[in-house]
Amino acid sequence: MTSRPPPADDPGPRLIARILHDIAGPISGLTTAVDLLSDETQSALRPEAITLARDSLARLAEKIAFFRAVFAESTNPTGDTFGELASALFAGSRIELNATPLPPDAPAEMARVLLILLQILGEALPSGGGIAFTADVTTQSCIGALVGSGPRLRLREESRLGLAAAPAPATLTARWAPAALARLLADRAKAQLIVEENQESLGFRLVWPHASAEITV
Repeated sequence: MTSRPPPADDPGPRLIARILHDIAGPISGLTTAVDLLSDETQSALRPEAITLARDSLARLAEKIAFFRAVFAESTNPTGDTFGELASALFAGSRIELNATPLPPDAPAEMARVLLILLQILGEALPSGGGIAFTADVTTQSCIGALVGSGPRLRLREESRLGLAAAPAPATLTARWAPAALARLLADRAKAQLIVEENQESLGFRLVWPHASAEITV
């Protein structure tokens, strides 16, 4: 029996490409640090190499924690974990995150979608800026709102296509897949994922239904 290739709009292969793309930087930093530490002629650079190795390991650990939380269904990235992952996304960047806590009983799938949307919003701010996150609870749903602003704010076209459940672009890109996954998860839960865009800001509003009114803030 021959296996069929995945359909063109299957985010799986491109999610793998995205993971590999994002961990390539920290791994490259580790490789450089090991090379410097192994080179006896570069002993003067040993302190810098140790710092590079430490920083690269920290970045790699943050990336792995994020991808595990978002893509592994066995994880539950809510409560304090959500806040930690959200903050780690922009550590060392020129993006300032101002976030209220996610309700601890918010659905794990909702938290995954919000983390993906945070990543997309960060990529829309290549020169830095600010992102505000707020969460609210009603008797019918849990609501999360993200708003970003800053110079050169622009939603990437690949992300726009993924969020609109449009087919993947002809040119291979790793940005479409996370957006397509966010849309897929939201649609599966019958949640509303709304893109709010104007010249000054870019926002995502996620309205996630729940079965009872027992979610607490």
